[in-house]
Amino acid sequence: MPSWIARAPAAGRGGAAAAFHAGAALAHLQATAMERAPGVPMALLCNRLALGAAAAGLMRAGGRARAGDLRDRLCFLPSGAAMDPATARLALWRRAGRARLRGGGLARLLAEVGGWDGAGAADKSGAAADLAAVVDGGGSGGRCGSGAVEEGDPVARAAAVLGRVRASGRGGALAGSHPDTAVLLADAVLARALGWPALLPLLSTGLGRRDLALEGAGLRLACHVAVAREAIRAVRLAADLARRAERLRAV
Repeated sequence: MPSWIARAPAAGRGGAAAAFHAGAALAHLQATAMERAPGVPMALLCNRLALGAAAAGLMRAGGRARAGDLRDRLCFLPSGAAMDPATARLALWRRAGRARLRGGGLARLLAEVGGWDGAGAADKSGAAADLAAVVDGGGSGGRCGSGAVEEGDPVARAAAVLGRVRASGRGGALAGSHPDTAVLLADAVLARALGWPALLPLLSTGLGRRDLALEGAGLRLACHVAVAREAIRAVRLAADLARRAERLRAV
């Protein structure tokens, strides 16, 4: 990876620098992982990124758990046993990494998430469909606010959806939805804008609680910084997993 890409920008450097670095990091990630580069175990990469997204979500909610503990609790869960909230969060992100972003796959995932306070099955499915429509480019509003997804670079579009869904969730019909719904939708918008078949949880992992309290230009800047940083980490993780897989094949 070129050293100038590896130097992730700080928020204080301004929006143009952050957007440039985010674009460069995403292009490198596209070439090394998303275009099915030889040797990169994509299923394992997605699972490792899901683990980071689950841990980040716990931190935003005021909790904390070691990544290894989360993984073990899910992998060794007895058949038929109920998941605790932390383990369920990891299971959600693993499903998100496998969900198809077209053909209703995202709406089905959102309807399965749970946590829709006081919502019946029909209302929950309707809210999930509204959210999925935002990923497809906007739609006519519904429970997620009005207007289509704003034009602009993919990260800016994801930031716009993130702000809209969070604003709706503070007092509207989405108020009881899963706490990771907004960042999951933002990552889905980013993946769709880049032409990826599945989402990678870059915003979900890179944004903190203070970032999600921002609006407008501040939120866009935080999203660009987060994407630049997490895309670089994903590239490094993909390279490390490819090396490990090659060593296993050589045994």
